[in-house]
Amino acid sequence: MAYILVMAGVWFLLELESWGIFLYERGIILDYLFEVVSAFGTVGLSTGVTPKLSPWSKIVLVIVMIIGRTGPLVWAAVLTEKRQRSFYYAEEEVLIG
Repeated sequence: MAYILVMAGVWFLLELESWGIFLYERGIILDYLFEVVSAFGTVGLSTGVTPKLSPWSKIVLVIVMIIGRTGPLVWAAVLTEKRQRSFYYAEEEVLIG
């Protein structure tokens, strides 16, 4: 799930920022990959691309940060079907003395 999230984040950045840029010539894919992996790991590292991003791309990075901080397993549990489990509290009479 983490791999899919990182690749989706890079894809969104490429789609939002690819106007007029020759991606393969400038190596911008690696910069975007570094930014998304850094956001997912919430380590705070950057290649200097973040200030140049559009507001929508920054929102993508914020979403990746939130999901990376809370953990993919938590989000998988939230998004899956919840089953109510029936449970009961154990009852016992306590003898004193």
